[in-house]
Amino acid sequence: MDFSYPQEAEQFRKELRSWLSERLSDDVIDAGTRRGSDDAAFETLRSWNATIAWEHDAHLYLKRLLSVSRFLGSARSYQDRLVREMASTT
Repeated sequence: MDFSYPQEAEQFRKELRSWLSERLSDDVIDAGTRRGSDDAAFETLRSWNATIAWEHDAHLYLKRLLSVSRFLGSARSYQDRLVREMASTT
């Protein structure tokens, strides 16, 4: 029986490890070990969580924007069409 991960899962693990190594600093790791024991650790983790939440929201926004742009055409063509429509209503 083959218990190895599929190639897609291995690629995801590689990307996740890379993403974490870029963002997870030593002070955040240290604060994680002291979680619940002091205010400085709480503030470090709170700041890191806010950064990650912002990146996640930005990612979802861009993903939504890209899917909309596929439907509407390029962002530039959409802007041009929007400007023409706004000009025609004034």
